[in-house]
Amino acid sequence: MKIRVGFEMLYDFPQPTPMILVLGTHFTRASDVIVPDFLTTSPAVEITPYRDMFGNWCSRMVAPAGRVRFGAWSCQNGFGDVGPGSQGPSGVSGRDRSDQRLDPEDVHDPCQIVGQD
Repeated sequence: MKIRVGFEMLYDFPQPTPMILVLGTHFTRASDVIVPDFLTTSPAVEITPYRDMFGNWCSRMVAPAGRVRFGAWSCQNGFGDVGPGSQGPSGVSGRDRSDQRLDPEDVHDPCQIVGQD
């Protein structure tokens, strides 16, 4: 199963603000990444990536004064077995899940990246 993950955040800064962001996929899930989650900003600012002492990918930058948008999108392989008898994150077995609730018109490729800057 493929999963599309991502985020978009908007901030208003009164002045240029130094930041360290830890917003990417955890390094222990690297083998599941199909499309990497590159951090983007609008307006564009210089981002310096590095790994901290715990192995997390961090992004250092100075956000300009005014409104700044942060975002990233990724496609990843699903987490674990969701077949009959398996337990998902909600504790519901795969056998008890009902896909019949989904309207076929709403089902699409979760990793089709659209609307990305």
